[in-house]
Amino acid sequence: MRSARIACGIALLFSATVASANTNVLIRLESDGRSGREFFVDECLVRGLTNTIPLNDLRKWAVTTMSRYSHFESRKKDKGDDYSLLSTVPKTAVLKQIYKIHEKTPSCRPATIPKEIWETEDADRVMTSFAKKWSVTKKEAALRWSTISLPSAKPSITFYRSANRTIQAISIRWYLYSVIIGDSNFEMKPLSKPFYFEEFAPGLYGIAGYK
Repeated sequence: MRSARIACGIALLFSATVASANTNVLIRLESDGRSGREFFVDECLVRGLTNTIPLNDLRKWAVTTMSRYSHFESRKKDKGDDYSLLSTVPKTAVLKQIYKIHEKTPSCRPATIPKEIWETEDADRVMTSFAKKWSVTKKEAALRWSTISLPSAKPSITFYRSANRTIQAISIRWYLYSVIIGDSNFEMKPLSKPFYFEEFAPGLYGIAGYK
């Protein structure tokens, strides 16, 4: 279960240069101890969900949708019909609010420039280029570069299946970040590093992937 945490950041409006424009930004203090992606999953992604749709409504939709398509596949199998397992949840079955989650999800901005930024090859040249593009200082460009937010593109919504290919949950994914929703008894298996996941509520998880 997700342990209660007090966000160490303050809320403020950030410029439209981040992917999730016109949303709040949570400032991650260096003393927090969590990496940027961990903080984003723990503090920002969960807020995006609760800001968009009540978690009980999200779970009810997921369970109903899983039941509907599991029954559909079972009937096809019993009849001996030739069919392919669905990987993507049909758009007609997706709640419209889900496509709005990125608009309600805060971004995560570090309070200070992460040291690894300057350890990257050509970092100074890249930051100088973005500083010029955005008409800001090189320090501000580095902070914006380090800000984490969800892409503005619609997420991919797929069925999360077990080893025997039965539907266990539904995945909502934005490139490197995902939300997995199953019934209250659904449990994610441990993910290998460098994947990171956090349980927001029974059967509901936030995940950070990697490039």
